Amino acid sequence: PPSRRLRERGLRDTVAGTQALFVPGNPLTCEDAGDVNDDGALDLSDAIALLQYSFQGGPTPAPPHGACGPDLTFDALGCGGTPGCP
Repeated sequence: PPSRRLRERGLRDTVAGTQALFVPGNPLTCEDAGDVNDDGALDLSDAIALLQYSFQGGPTPAPPHGACGPDLTFDALGCGGTPGCP
């Protein structure tokens, strides 16, 4: 299904992604959306990349950024859907 990366809301998405990593029972419904730096893994570097983009003018995240769509990078991360994406 189409996803929208955790790249739209800065601090709010950073908290959601970090909770998914460290708080049991808080998984992301779309792991692909949490892979902000698009390296095929969910880890703390995704939260750092999102903070750098949001607050320090860091690199623009890879598509889908700003709109719903597929992640074109092949990796093992899946997506069960993202709120707001059909």
